[in-house]
Amino acid sequence: MLRPLLLLSATLLVIACSRPGKWENSMAQGRRHLQRQDHEKARKSFDRALVLRPGNPDALMGRAAALVGLSRLPEALADMDAAIAVQPRAEWRARRGMVLYTLGRLPEALADLDFVLAAHPGHAPSLAARGMVHLRLRHCAAAAADLAAARKRGVPVPEEWSRACQAEAAPSQPDANSNE
Repeated sequence: MLRPLLLLSATLLVIACSRPGKWENSMAQGRRHLQRQDHEKARKSFDRALVLRPGNPDALMGRAAALVGLSRLPEALADMDAAIAVQPRAEWRARRGMVLYTLGRLPEALADLDFVLAAHPGHAPSLAARGMVHLRLRHCAAAAADLAAARKRGVPVPEEWSRACQAEAAPSQPDANSNE
C-alpha cells in the first residue's frame, strides 16, 4: 500500500515541478509579443516577470527589447545597464552598443562593441555596428576595415557607407575652370 502511494506522490511532484510557473509564463508571453512586434504587450509581460523576480537580468533585457521597439531608448538603456551589471554577456553588450550608438554616445558604444569583438572576433553584426561607430567618429580606416570584414561575413553593408568616409578624407581638387 505504501509503495503505490509513494509512486503517486513522486509522479504528482514531477508534474507539478514541470509546469511552468507565473514567471516562466510571463517571460514566454513577452517573447511571443516581441516576435509579433507588439512591444507594449511585451513590456507589460516583462513588467509582470520583474514583479515576480525583481532585477532578473533576462526579464530586464526582455523589457529593454520592448522599450527599444517603443523608441524609449533611455529607459531601455537603464534596463540593459542593470542586466549587464549582473550578467555581462557579450550578446547583451552588443545590443547595448547599438542603443548607445543610436543615442549618439559613440565612445561608450565603441567600448561595448570592442568588448564583444574581443570575445568573438568574427561576430559580423558587431563588426558592422563598430564600423558604423567608426564612420560617425570619422575613423575612416577603422570603419573601412570593420565594414569590409562584416561584408565578407554576409552582412549587407552598403558600399556608400565606406565611400562616404573616404570622400571626406580625400583632398579636394581645384576646379580647372576656376581662376584660383
